[in-house]
Amino acid sequence: MNTPKDMEFKPRRKNISPIWIFPIIALIIGGWLLIKAHNEAGIKVQITFDDGNGIVANKTKVNYRGLEIGEVETVTLTKNLKAVDVTIKFDKSAEELLKANSEFWLVKPEVSLAGISGLETILSGNYIGIKPGDGRPTRNFKALSESPSTTASLPGLHLKLITPTLGSLHQGAPIYYKRIQIGEVSQYNLTEKEDQIIVDIYIKPEYEHLIHKNSRFWNASGISIKGGIGGLDIQTESLVSVLTGGISVMTPETSSKQQLAENKDIFHLFKDFDAAKAGTPIKIEFNSGKGLQPGQTQVLYEGLTIGTVQDVQFLPELNGVIATVNMDPQVDKFLIEGTEFWLVEPKLSLVGASSLANFIRGAHIGVTLATPDTQADNIEYHLNKNQVNNNQINNTIDVKKTKYIALEQKPQINNPDDGMPIILTSKSLNGLDIGSPIYFRDVPVGYVSNFELNKTDKSIKINATIKHNYSELITTESQFWNISGLDIQAGITGINVELNNLSSLVFGGIAFDNNPKNQGKAVKPGHTYTLHDSKEQTSHYTVPINLEFENIRSLKPNMTIKYKGFDVGKITELDLNKNLQGLSAKGYLVEQAKELANSNYKVWLIKPKFKLSGDESLSNLIEGQYLEFHQVKQSGVPQRDFKVKIDTPPPIAEPTHGLNIGLITERLGSITLGMPVYYRDVQVGTVFDSKLAPNADSIYIFINIDPYYAPLVRTNSVFWNRSGIDVNFGLFSGATIKTGTINSILTGGIEFATPNNEKMGPYADNLTFFPLNKTYKDEWLTWTPKIALENDITIITP
Repeated sequence: MNTPKDMEFKPRRKNISPIWIFPIIALIIGGWLLIKAHNEAGIKVQITFDDGNGIVANKTKVNYRGLEIGEVETVTLTKNLKAVDVTIKFDKSAEELLKANSEFWLVKPEVSLAGISGLETILSGNYIGIKPGDGRPTRNFKALSESPSTTASLPGLHLKLITPTLGSLHQGAPIYYKRIQIGEVSQYNLTEKEDQIIVDIYIKPEYEHLIHKNSRFWNASGISIKGGIGGLDIQTESLVSVLTGGISVMTPETSSKQQLAENKDIFHLFKDFDAAKAGTPIKIEFNSGKGLQPGQTQVLYEGLTIGTVQDVQFLPELNGVIATVNMDPQVDKFLIEGTEFWLVEPKLSLVGASSLANFIRGAHIGVTLATPDTQADNIEYHLNKNQVNNNQINNTIDVKKTKYIALEQKPQINNPDDGMPIILTSKSLNGLDIGSPIYFRDVPVGYVSNFELNKTDKSIKINATIKHNYSELITTESQFWNISGLDIQAGITGINVELNNLSSLVFGGIAFDNNPKNQGKAVKPGHTYTLHDSKEQTSHYTVPINLEFENIRSLKPNMTIKYKGFDVGKITELDLNKNLQGLSAKGYLVEQAKELANSNYKVWLIKPKFKLSGDESLSNLIEGQYLEFHQVKQSGVPQRDFKVKIDTPPPIAEPTHGLNIGLITERLGSITLGMPVYYRDVQVGTVFDSKLAPNADSIYIFINIDPYYAPLVRTNSVFWNRSGIDVNFGLFSGATIKTGTINSILTGGIEFATPNNEKMGPYADNLTFFPLNKTYKDEWLTWTPKIALENDITIITP
């Protein structure tokens, strides 16, 4: 048996407590999170913008190549209150983009005639764009006011243009060579002296060879208008450049021997084509110099200016003039045999104008351009007649014609191969001319070939052509109407201008459509149609009506037809009736008002009346007479013929909302329909009718109280006439003058008062009658009953 002494003592080993494992793991995780946070921590940058419009904290992003690399944290005003500082937190990965020469700008949707930009922001919202630059790293930037040029670094020709005014040019505006876009405007800035503008432009590499040292650039933006006692001169380029701005460039014929332009070359930007003097001169003989103004008279082709008269001289024998015309080089290939010119002068008569364009531009020179193919056809025709030989054909096509003899008038278009001929009859041309387009739902499908006067009935016979590929649109149900010029209607309520399209305004035009319910049958060439003055006169879209007037009044066509204040039609024709004692009229109702063509409606002539009680009467006074439909019974049968009532007033409908009550007085006095009804100087109702009592010993006046104010009328209420001024004079008592407000003195009115609560009585019933006092008693003005207006009281007329 071992004793304690025999036992060997061994020290006990210490172990780490398991409880320390958790703090160690937490420490490792915390360290990893700190390192991760440091590596992923954003970079805060401050960018100064001119304003904060479109920038929202915690919402607006910074995008680079379609990726979000930052977000706006705060937006604050600068200390001088002239700009805003935007603090942005960038991703760590964007650090290389934050250099001194980097550029920032706000991208937002912009819609203009030049196009739509920033369309993607409609869904994503505005964002800040970035263009990386070089330089040292920085955290403060000044934003650009607009996006930077995207062409500066592109291969191609980069030039500068100097101009005193920018016009409608803008960044991205196109540059044209013979109407082909060859480049665009990169940017523009003021010179150091701020007296000129430098426009940087970019020419695409494939078009560099077109630009020489002596090339001419001119501003093709918008419309240039010059005016004088001789007329107006309007210059335009292509429709795109008119709407969006642009620059045209041309090189004179000698430029092939000149050196090509180089990068950073500087050119002058001329204000227009004439100033650039880049045209081809031709000479045109006219019988007279009337309307030919040097520097003003233009050559127009389908509405576009392709030349300008530079000089006018008498012919040697004084039997005419010869005009030197500077033609646009883009039409050089058409200056050949077959091209024809004539003078177009504005004509005004009682029937109308030849075309609005002529009055805006003044006299101008019209032209039909021949093509090389057309010329070859003409020569081949003469060849068959043994007039020329093959050598002459080749020589003639290559030689430009520089001298022409003007035609006396515009040549007629007679080419049966163009399409199907039809005939339109009209009382006048109303702005139409040879070549005026014909539209089907705004698509041009034909043109006016020629026209002539019918000597029998003095009508106009218009020959028109519908192109072959659209000839199937013409049916027995087709209806045509004139869309030339503007339809302007003015009145005190405003000006209404109706314009079909710009082309019809300038050149005149015709539109047609078929019956939507019955397309009709095909017709043969030469079918005759009536040309209506407007779309409303066609039966497809309106309901024709006939009106008889009992006697002759100062009526006129285009008189408006109304229903409950809305325009629902017009009178189109007026003529004496068979007995010569009255007038017969033709008119129409719009499709939406076709239910008025019924026997349960009657028509009244409403004449202007001047009253002080409202603006509506003043509108009628300015607009003149009009016709008005009124419903006289609940049901009827369809009808198109109406007799217009002139000397009797139209019926007045009893109001169906609010409280209708009657007032009894000995004389009507100055009380009229529409006169206001007041309670404590607040208008609460209106006079809507008046008539003699059944035994004719008094007058009944009917007033309508607005539903909200109906609780104010009690059985003990008192009414008085507050129109005008009541003066009582006594020798000893002096003068007593009682008046209402200034408005009531001028317009008249009826007022009422209700006694204090214990004496007011119950609510008045509908059609309760009260006496109308001549004036008020002072006691009535002291009544101040408390009446709850929020009570839901509905008064229904039986």
